[in-house]
Amino acid sequence: CQIAHKDSNALQCALLPLLQAKEADWQKLYQQKSQFLMQLLASVALAPLPGVSALLQALHREKIKSCVVTHSTKALVTLIRQRLAVLNLIPYWLTREDYQVAKPAPDGYLKAIALYAADKRPIIGFEDSLKGWQALAATPALPVLICPDCHPQLAVAQKPLLHFNSFLAINNLP
Repeated sequence: CQIAHKDSNALQCALLPLLQAKEADWQKLYQQKSQFLMQLLASVALAPLPGVSALLQALHREKIKSCVVTHSTKALVTLIRQRLAVLNLIPYWLTREDYQVAKPAPDGYLKAIALYAADKRPIIGFEDSLKGWQALAATPALPVLICPDCHPQLAVAQKPLLHFNSFLAINNLP
């Protein structure tokens, strides 16, 4: 996960030399990985990160617009939303099929803002990767990074950086 969060091509660079003996075509390996991930997510218990349910319920209760911008596929998002009903409190979703350039480019977030933030209210965005945080930082949104304090991406992050080690830390703000 740390490799993939840093750079979407880094996984290929890190693993391809080890796997070339079995399969030289990265696209085939990627497809196998994607199929395995779907099977895994369909068969294991899923739970939101600590604090996420309370935050989503509060946003929903207060009628505050929310949107997810992800580079995951629509199929993967659909599966996860079926397994984690609390995610259906988020009314708007943009997946990799909905925008052109992946994070750290701001394309996905800019599209979400254009579609869902017409009322000009302040926007806050939460990310679990430095690439995502960089994408948010290139928009009018306030970018917030959610990751453990010991995560290696914090060492290379631009400062100042609004960071919480979990959603529970946000929920406990006065």
